[in-house]
Amino acid sequence: MPLVLGSQDYRSCEAVGKAIARAVKGKKVLLVASTDLSHYHPYDRAVQLDRVILDNLQAFDAQKLSRDLDIGKGEACGGGPVVAVMVAAKELGANRAKVLKYMNSGDVTGDRSGVVGYAAAVFFRNSGGLEKEPERKKAGISLGLTEEEKKTLHQVAREAIERRLKGEKPPQIDISGEHLRENRGAFVSLHKHGQLRGCVGTIQPNRPLYQVVEDMAMAAAFEDSRFSPLSTAELQDLDVEISVLTPLQKVEDIDEIEVGKHGLYIKKGFYAGLLLPQVATEYNWDRVRFLEETCRKAGLPRNAWKEKGTEIYLFSADIF
Repeated sequence: MPLVLGSQDYRSCEAVGKAIARAVKGKKVLLVASTDLSHYHPYDRAVQLDRVILDNLQAFDAQKLSRDLDIGKGEACGGGPVVAVMVAAKELGANRAKVLKYMNSGDVTGDRSGVVGYAAAVFFRNSGGLEKEPERKKAGISLGLTEEEKKTLHQVAREAIERRLKGEKPPQIDISGEHLRENRGAFVSLHKHGQLRGCVGTIQPNRPLYQVVEDMAMAAAFEDSRFSPLSTAELQDLDVEISVLTPLQKVEDIDEIEVGKHGLYIKKGFYAGLLLPQVATEYNWDRVRFLEETCRKAGLPRNAWKEKGTEIYLFSADIF
């Protein structure tokens, strides 16, 4: 029986969902909600918007999904039907949700200039009740930095951003840790309310670590082309993550790649892309999916890692 929703406010969707649950209770029925996700944004922006929807689906939180759609944090033209089915499923005893797959049109066509997002998710009852998700192993490795050195690097990053917002030069911070003066590549990732707000780094170990972190923090805040420059009002909600890299190592056999421990850098011709170790852990990718996603980040076809002329490098990182 097809239903079409016009008004997609939460109260309407909740009423429809509960009515469906009453109508089908005791019967064997499959409920399907159909929608696209974000429409015609550049690839990275689409992934960011769609991640909001996926997180709400995975959390089985219909109210938050509706709220995030209302304020534009995510997009789904059929968001109302999804909310209604979530409500109905919960009324019928579902207590778990799982996102099965996410892709967008850029993954298929290779055109990443304006894409449409798609996902598949299920809502179901776990007869054993809610299970605690197993804790994921921390990504990366330890490079021997002390807690004081890590604290100093966070101070360097934050003060560089704050001074830039005030139009001042970065402060002179006393750098005493031996690891901070080593030449290292590093990335600085900024998050706001759990969502990526900027990420820039360098793989070249040609400057002291503390200088790299300072420069990459400012670049992540103000020069990441995927985002508008950071504002002063956002500082209080900003989380800073630093990834200190090991040197690149060319991969001869993909079995050398350990998901969770290694990041990937893939290069072919003028195309190149890098993903940090924590990305594969966050999305629970296997080795092949990690290779495919790194190719996609480079602007290459998903299976380009198999092609002649493609260079694959691995590295690890101390992430804090």
